[in-house]
Amino acid sequence: SMTSFLTQDRSLNFLAFAQHFEGRGDVGIAVQHYALDKIDGFDTAGNPAGSFSDQELALGLSYANLIDYRFRYGITVRGLWQGLAEARALGCGGELGIQFQPSLASGFTLGLNLQNPVGTLTWDSGRQDVVAPNLKLGLADKTLNGRLAIAADMDLPLGADGSPSPHLGAELWLLEGLGVRGGLNRQSPSLGATWAYQFYQIDYAWEWDQNQLGNSQQLSLILRF
Repeated sequence: SMTSFLTQDRSLNFLAFAQHFEGRGDVGIAVQHYALDKIDGFDTAGNPAGSFSDQELALGLSYANLIDYRFRYGITVRGLWQGLAEARALGCGGELGIQFQPSLASGFTLGLNLQNPVGTLTWDSGRQDVVAPNLKLGLADKTLNGRLAIAADMDLPLGADGSPSPHLGAELWLLEGLGVRGGLNRQSPSLGATWAYQFYQIDYAWEWDQNQLGNSQQLSLILRF
């Protein structure tokens, strides 16, 4: 579970459940909700006409397994819903992920994630929008007996708009159950920490936003049972 503390009347929340089945793989279900409230509205003459909101909801079903000890894969199918002022839309999307770890003796891994290769969103007016596809390439390595992890990835938009977006991060476990991390989202830095005890895990993240939308914070809770 995760909730975000955002500026500009924005909100972002996430809830998921996953279950491992020995010899059969892993199944997960997740719901995401994003909202932008108090959007100023205007009529065709440019006069103020109150305010409206944008509500977006995604419900995903995921399956993951391994081919052998080196190759792992996962797939998600996702239903989409959006409400913008009085308009409503339904759609679909999905993701395909592949991870390669050359040796179990090493923490080095490579990953590829194809997002929304065939995603669409159909409005009640009949208009149909294509959900922008994206290809994410990444790598990670662990050192210091697994206590330090370093990762980097690159978003490569496959649509007509957008430019490559790099990300870099590192995580260090100071003590058992206590970790800190830092990263870069393009040029925006972020910091975070984790406290884990028995089957509880609490994560906190802070990101400095250079797009004049204000800094953001995220708080998440993980339960393992």
